[in-house]
Amino acid sequence: MIGLKKNKYLIFNVFFILAPFTVFYGYENLFKVIPTSVISIILTSIYAFLLILYNGGFKLNIFERKIIFLFITPIFTSFIGILSALLIEKNASYYEYITFDFFNRLFLVVCNIIIFTTLLTITKSWDKYRIVNLVKKYYYGLFIFVLFGLWQLLHFIFKIPFLNLKVRAYIHSVSSSHFLFNFRLTSLANEPSYFAPLLIDFILISFIVYSKPKIMPILGLILLAFTYSGGGYIDIIVILFYLIFAYFKYNAYKIKEEYIIILFMILGICGGIITFYFSNIYEIFYPVIGRFSSFFNIYEHIRMFMFLMPFLWVLEGTIFNALFGFGPGSYKFLHKTKMLPGGNPVHVTSNNLFADTVFELGYFGFISYLILFCKLLLKSYRNIYKNKNSFIAFLMTVHLFMSSIYRADFMQPRFWIVLFIIIKLINENGKIDRSSNENFIC
Repeated sequence: MIGLKKNKYLIFNVFFILAPFTVFYGYENLFKVIPTSVISIILTSIYAFLLILYNGGFKLNIFERKIIFLFITPIFTSFIGILSALLIEKNASYYEYITFDFFNRLFLVVCNIIIFTTLLTITKSWDKYRIVNLVKKYYYGLFIFVLFGLWQLLHFIFKIPFLNLKVRAYIHSVSSSHFLFNFRLTSLANEPSYFAPLLIDFILISFIVYSKPKIMPILGLILLAFTYSGGGYIDIIVILFYLIFAYFKYNAYKIKEEYIIILFMILGICGGIITFYFSNIYEIFYPVIGRFSSFFNIYEHIRMFMFLMPFLWVLEGTIFNALFGFGPGSYKFLHKTKMLPGGNPVHVTSNNLFADTVFELGYFGFISYLILFCKLLLKSYRNIYKNKNSFIAFLMTVHLFMSSIYRADFMQPRFWIVLFIIIKLINENGKIDRSSNENFIC
């Protein structure tokens, strides 16, 4: 009985460690009938539900309730759009979606919400060290990906033997005569754009796991550079911009003349280096730079096509579909009814949270999710000056928003774990005074 009490949260530790592996083909296909990540979510949610029943129900504060409300309300209102589509569309493919994909997605949403709310409830009585210890489990899973990414980099440069994985490590969409390195890092992930957000998770969570991390963030940045993921590049650039912006607020700096002079000196040095070594830098980053020539042409850039078109496709239904969408998981309906410019079917997901959302949950859902992120950003930003908790929460919210644009994994454990970390950091900010050296980051 003592051992049971001691290990009653073991399943959550395993859930956190395995969360990054949902992007690994070998892990996801351990069972042929159902993806491993789905099995993990179902088993964890069942245990979480029983645990909550035993402990007397969910206990959430007002801010946590608002976040959950903003997420689930558009799912319920989408039933209006579904009913409208069933009565008017008379489409066999849509009936097929309702029969299979709709209930699967709805079930997955319920499971994720149960896990998320249970984690928020049970950790209310935990001290900061115990919460950090749980976060470390996710960090360990990320660290495994970093190690394999480093091994893969050494393999490409020094021809060290590496695993024979079915990944998209080749460079595409650009001329091979311009680039210096003919590879993209994926680690265990199926493709670079799946590895990139994990690396940025790793970089940011390093500041939670360690008080003054140095090597780990630098290692993460080096590996991120060789993913040649355009989304990852934009993600980290936006984070660095907000890092500087938030750092001034956190330290209560006033913009003085000497700061402006130092900033221009740094920009001047960087400009000189880029000018002097322009051809070398151009060759190194050409796999990303070269793709910008077709970036805004939706008929040449598939991802941009699948990102923008759902905002128009949702208008092809009734006014209720425009407002409330065609239902959770209905982007798979597009896979059976819409074609890419090249003639192939549209993918089952746009890999963009907001494009998927606007078609599945309508413009009401799209606006609701924007408000959700705005609330997280404002809540963390207002308290940046107090301690590092809100500082890290602010940057992680920016990252979760940016990564959701190029990696729509909102039904996967990684999304909910990062959201859980953000909310715990925000919740802790009022408990620690800025004048004290002690903070949540240990």
